[in-house]
Amino acid sequence: MKSPILFVSIWVSTAAIAFWAGTWFSEKDTEPVQLSEGQSAPDLQAPEDRDSMNSSNVAPFRHAIEAVNSISSEVESSGPAEDAIVLPPNLRRAMKASGLVERLGAYLDAVRAMDAGNAKLVIAAFEALPTGYGRHLEMKLLMRSWATFDPIGALAYANEKLDAKSERRFAVAEALAEWASLDSQAAFEWAKNNNDNQTGDNPLLAGVIKGVAEKDLAAATAMFFELPNGNARWQASNHLVQKYVELGVDEAIAWADQIPRDEQNFREVLLGQIGSQIARKDPERAAEWSDSMEAGDGRNRIINTVLGQWVGKDAKAAADWSAKIKDTGTRQHAMTQLTNYWAVRDPVATAQWLNDFPRSNEMDPVVGAFVSRISGRDPAGAVDWARSIVDQKQQDTALRQALTAWRRIDKTAAENWTNANAPHLK
Repeated sequence: MKSPILFVSIWVSTAAIAFWAGTWFSEKDTEPVQLSEGQSAPDLQAPEDRDSMNSSNVAPFRHAIEAVNSISSEVESSGPAEDAIVLPPNLRRAMKASGLVERLGAYLDAVRAMDAGNAKLVIAAFEALPTGYGRHLEMKLLMRSWATFDPIGALAYANEKLDAKSERRFAVAEALAEWASLDSQAAFEWAKNNNDNQTGDNPLLAGVIKGVAEKDLAAATAMFFELPNGNARWQASNHLVQKYVELGVDEAIAWADQIPRDEQNFREVLLGQIGSQIARKDPERAAEWSDSMEAGDGRNRIINTVLGQWVGKDAKAAADWSAKIKDTGTRQHAMTQLTNYWAVRDPVATAQWLNDFPRSNEMDPVVGAFVSRISGRDPAGAVDWARSIVDQKQQDTALRQALTAWRRIDKTAAENWTNANAPHLK
């Protein structure tokens, strides 16, 4: 039997070494991070075959883990474990740092090395952050890494520990996406068996489709079109639109042309999403695509997004394009939308452009949009523009808006003009 004195000496030496290592790395920063009640310290040995563990930033992380392991072993042999985990000092300092790059760098290294043995340390680092949207990226990284080896555990944590209003839905979607990218059938079955919605809609499937799309876009698209109308389909559409646009503008347009026409409202909204994404990359190409479409709400949605992007880059080119659209109703819609966007940025240039067109019933809504935009800045000028509207009903509507704004600035002048020129609007 070993001597009690020898056993105590070994224990004291080990504890002293661990204390020295923790003090050296922490630079007097020893505040523990609490885990949820009932959890105990896991085996914290990081795997040796992870590339991220070779970086200089993670070297202290490994040594600190070994120190914590030493302490944990002695505690287990001498009494019950305390309900706290001391984070590796460099990770603890980084998570408290104000610099986003430093914080994310250390946290990312920890997440890359995450496995079943050291998961509780990484979770503790995440829980040390302020709750809410400010840690959204860290939450996403945690769920993605965790789901690679324990998706059920990651999903259980998201549902039980994270705030329902700010984090839970996003965390569940990310965990399911990672799981689906590795095993789509298992993720699909879990989502199907854990859906609480009794209406037939299953929002969990949006995360599954997101993950499948990362590996097999065609398979994700097939799953998407089988979804019933509901939140799952609307959420999944955002992921698919982004993926197709990443492939290229032509690929996104080709996919849009395949969208079924039997659900007109859904098709129009989806076309608007695609048009918005394409317009950000290439508004002229998006404009050409809209020219090939039949008149209607779907085309108008794309025109809205195209002009919203194009006006900020080249308003004159956008104006020239909108004025040349062949279909009368579509042209009127485009010119009205252009005026709404352009008049906010440059009312003088917009007025000069409008002066190129004669008064007409077709131009009435366009001029009305301009009156609406400039009434707050120049109500007297807005009154003059309103009087150029041909249709009397539309003219009166525009005049009332301009005169209301004018009265706020100069009530006497506005009322004098009304008495002299439009007494019926008193």
